[in-house]
Amino acid sequence: MNEITPIVPEASVNAPARRRRRGRTLFLGALFLGAAAVLTTGALQAFGLGPFRSGACSHMDPAQVEKKIDRIAGWIVEDLDGTPEQQAKLAAIAKAAAKDLAPLHDELVAGKQEVVAILTAEKVDRAALEAHRVRHVQLMEEASERLVAAVADAADVLTPAQRVKAAEKLESFHSRFGH
Repeated sequence: MNEITPIVPEASVNAPARRRRRGRTLFLGALFLGAAAVLTTGALQAFGLGPFRSGACSHMDPAQVEKKIDRIAGWIVEDLDGTPEQQAKLAAIAKAAAKDLAPLHDELVAGKQEVVAILTAEKVDRAALEAHRVRHVQLMEEASERLVAAVADAADVLTPAQRVKAAEKLESFHSRFGH
């Protein structure tokens, strides 16, 4: 009697390397998203928005923004056991980003009034609403590109060990709030 043996494909020789690359990719992606979240929160805080404010969309003068950025950069560097030079570089990166993002913020705030005017008119102008949406998406794209550049610049200032520590702190923060 002939015995049939199932054919079991051999494990791929490259499977461990693929798993390492996948893990590295996931780690770097999480690190990037974490750094982006930290800088975005800092930028929103600098504009008077974010989770640590009452939600008012108030405008801050540049001196207030710079003071707040210095304070946030100090917290970040202190948490990561950084140097005063790193703090100065991070603050300079964040201040430049805040300066570049301020006009976009002002335009987005003004856009809220435009939407209200469109939606409260006797007849809703769908073309104007669509034009507003397109402009809003364009502004958000510009802001996103600028934030990504700032995150990359800030990551260059930190050591690999500090970036790992930042990712761990961010993961801990997110896990406390169910993210």
